[in-house]
Amino acid sequence: VGVFLVEDVLEDVLEAAVKAQLGAALTAKKGLLVLASCSSRVVSEEFFEINETALKHAHRRYKLQSKTHHDIDHPISFPEGAYLKCGYYRFLD
Repeated sequence: VGVFLVEDVLEDVLEAAVKAQLGAALTAKKGLLVLASCSSRVVSEEFFEINETALKHAHRRYKLQSKTHHDIDHPISFPEGAYLKCGYYRFLD
């Protein structure tokens, strides 16, 4: 298991939240917001929770269309190797 500085983890979490908030504000009505991260310091479950929390606070209705992770050509042999994650959010309004 990798060791990360708390400051680095908090920075990545804050960055993900800010991107989700800005994305919600800038995405057109019924538009598709794509949020992705390649940070190994924010695990997949936490990344998607951050996005969902930020989008709920934006007071826009949305549907999660898809979550993606590493493809088969990118094998993961250690926990920090699972750093790619992406969510596709379709706004309903």
